[in-house]
Amino acid sequence: MLAFAAAARGFPCDPEDPAKPTPLEIKAFQKSYNDDFGKSIGVDGVVGNETRGAYFDVVNADLALRAGGEGALAALRSKLRFVDNAHKTLACGERFPADRPDEDNVASQANRRVELLFFSPDLKPDLAAKDAPDRVYHKGTFTFEVVDPATLEAESVESPQDLQNEEELSLADAPPPGDGVGEMNGALETEMAKLQETLDVNDPYGFLEAFDEGFPQFGTQAVVDFPSQSDDSVLV
Repeated sequence: MLAFAAAARGFPCDPEDPAKPTPLEIKAFQKSYNDDFGKSIGVDGVVGNETRGAYFDVVNADLALRAGGEGALAALRSKLRFVDNAHKTLACGERFPADRPDEDNVASQANRRVELLFFSPDLKPDLAAKDAPDRVYHKGTFTFEVVDPATLEAESVESPQDLQNEEELSLADAPPPGDGVGEMNGALETEMAKLQETLDVNDPYGFLEAFDEGFPQFGTQAVVDFPSQSDDSVLV
């Protein structure tokens, strides 16, 4: 979390050893959090409940930024549907390790995890059952497919405005344009001044003098020196 806060918000708390952050590094996070979020948690170098709450605030702020604002994040969260509102979390202890499940006393970061599981409506498990963890993780009951957020199609994500007004949106064909709408009234004609057509034979850019008089704030467009291949004259 200290490394994340350093990367996401620029807090000077990036730990030299993420597995063993020092009290000074924790204090740097606590002080930066207070300054950045207008809070007053204790700056004691100890990760207690206040600091864990600060961790949550930092992650939540980053989620809101990625979603497009706090309102957009709230709209996304409103789309969540829990399998059982009375059991939004299911504590499985150490019974279903992901890394080397057949070995005891394995020091593994992968086994200390939180998993977000999505079920189709017709395959919802009974989370109130005493053996709910076994029903969810028992081999053959469910087939697990890992979803990587980095590979999701960006086009599949609805805009925050769409999420907030989904019920109000509808698609309809636009009425056909009336006769003649969008058509030209006549042949397209364009006209451009040419250097050869200037009335002043001594000043090939004389045709720009009217522009200079009307719009002096744009600088002098008309110049006397005519650029050639043999010198460095330019039109400015």
